[in-house]
Amino acid sequence: MPILAFCLSISIMSAQSPDSIELRIAQTQGLKKAVAINDAVLFFVRSDISRAKHWVDESYNFYDKERDPLIQAYAHLNHGLYIFAFGLPDSAIRLVERGRK
Repeated sequence: MPILAFCLSISIMSAQSPDSIELRIAQTQGLKKAVAINDAVLFFVRSDISRAKHWVDESYNFYDKERDPLIQAYAHLNHGLYIFAFGLPDSAIRLVERGRK
């Protein structure tokens, strides 16, 4: 079931435009903002790697501001997704595991 939910979220996220994702980031706060940043990384990692990197950096900046462990987990997840796009799955897995802790 979790894989189905993940695939469904990817297909829904794919239907969003970059502008609508970035607007949602600007309009949300807290954990919802971290989720929106994650959506941006998922979107841009497939279409514009430099924008994906921007949102990875922003996710760490957001964590530094909020200091919430769940937001930190999203920052590590985002970084892992970015690294995975470069064909480095071992490094990506380490970052995702760090986020789980």
